[in-house]
Amino acid sequence: MDKLKRVLSGHDAEEPSGLTEVIEATSLGWGTRVKGFIACFVIGCLCSLLGSCLLWIPKKGLMLFAVFYTLGNIASIGSTLFLMGPMKQLKRMFEPTRLIATTVMLLCLILTLCSAFWWHKRGLALLFCILQFFALAWYSISFIPFARDAVKKCVSLPEVSGSKVVMADLGCKKPNDCTVSRLLSVVESELRAGRDKGDPTEKQLQVVLEDATLWQRFREVTNEMIVTKNGRRMFPVLKISVSGLDPNAMYSFLLDFAPTDGHRWKYVNGEWVPAGKPEPPNHSCVYIHPDSPNFGAHWMKAAISFSKVKLTNKLNGSGQIMLNSLHKYEPQVHIVRVGGPHRMVMNCSFPETQFIAVTAYQNEEITALKIKYNPFAKAFLDAKESFLSQATAFPILCECTTSSIVEA
Repeated sequence: MDKLKRVLSGHDAEEPSGLTEVIEATSLGWGTRVKGFIACFVIGCLCSLLGSCLLWIPKKGLMLFAVFYTLGNIASIGSTLFLMGPMKQLKRMFEPTRLIATTVMLLCLILTLCSAFWWHKRGLALLFCILQFFALAWYSISFIPFARDAVKKCVSLPEVSGSKVVMADLGCKKPNDCTVSRLLSVVESELRAGRDKGDPTEKQLQVVLEDATLWQRFREVTNEMIVTKNGRRMFPVLKISVSGLDPNAMYSFLLDFAPTDGHRWKYVNGEWVPAGKPEPPNHSCVYIHPDSPNFGAHWMKAAISFSKVKLTNKLNGSGQIMLNSLHKYEPQVHIVRVGGPHRMVMNCSFPETQFIAVTAYQNEEITALKIKYNPFAKAFLDAKESFLSQATAFPILCECTTSSIVEA
C-alpha cells in the first residue's frame, strides 16, 4: 500500500527526463552545447529580423528578404544540432512522422536560394518563403505531443456532398459546431459501449479473472515466472473483466505484486520447499495500466489485459516490476477512482495467479506447459506435434476488499 500511495502522490520512480536525454546525447560539454545553441539561434533571429527590415528597400528588397529569411531558418534549425547531437537530430528529423515536412522544408530552403541567386525570380522566391513558413511550422509542432492532432481537429470540416457542406444531420449551423458535435458523439459512443454493465453506486462491483482454468493448471505444479535484468513479460498473461463501475466516472487500474509468505524457496528433489528467511522487501514500482485514467464504461466494455508488464531482478527505474528471485508473489489489482481526491475503490487478488520468481525454470513440467500454451513458444515444439488449443476460460470471482479513502 505504501508503494501505491507513492504512485498516487507522484513520488514514485520516473523515467529519464528529456533534459537527461539531451545531456547524454553528445560528447560535448553541456555548457558548450548551450552556447552553440544560443549563438545559432540568435544568429537565425537576427537574419530573419534583418530580412524583414530589408524588405522595404526598393527593387532588391524582396530578394534580400528571401535570402536572409532562409539563412535565418537554416541557422535556427542548425541550433538544435548542438543540443541533441548532429546524428541523433538528423535521425529524428527524418522519422516517418516528420519525413514529408522535413523534405518540403529543406527543398523550399534550396529553391528559395536558387530563385534569388540563379533564377532572379522575386515572386518565386516569395512563394518558397511562404512554403518554408508552413513546412517549418508543421515540422516544429511534431515535437509537441498531440499538437498536430489538435491542429487537424481545429481545421477539419464535415463531410462534403457536391459543393455544399452537409450539416443538417448534426443539427448545427456552423462548421465548428459540427466538429464539436462529432467529437461529443465519439465520447458518447465510448460511454455507451460498457454502460449496460455499469452501476453508479459501485455496490455491484465485480472483478473476474480471465483464463482461470489455465492459471489453475500452472498453480497445480507451482507456477514460475522468469525475472531478468532487462525484464521479462508474464505468461500466462493477467487479464480481468470488470462490471459494476460508474460508467461516467474516471478510474485508473494499477498492478503490484505482494509476497505471499515469510520465507525464501528452493527447488529440491522435484518440489519447492522453504529455505530460510526472505530477503528485505525491494522498492518495486507500481504498474499503471496504459489506458489509465479512463471512463468506467471503457474498462467494462472488454477484458483488461496487463500483457505489457515486465518482471526484473534489477532496480533500473524504467517502470518495470522488481522482484526477488526464489520468492513467491501474488499479483494485486487496485482500482482507483480519479477526477477529484483519489479514492481507492477496490483491491483484488487471485490465488490462482501465485508464482515463484526465478532466473531459469526449475520444474520441467512448468517448461512444458509454457511451451504448450504460450503462442510465442510454439517454435520449441516438435514439428510433428499437432496444434494444441488453449484451455477454455471459466470466470472465477476474485477475492476483493473495499479499502479506505486514499488522498493523493
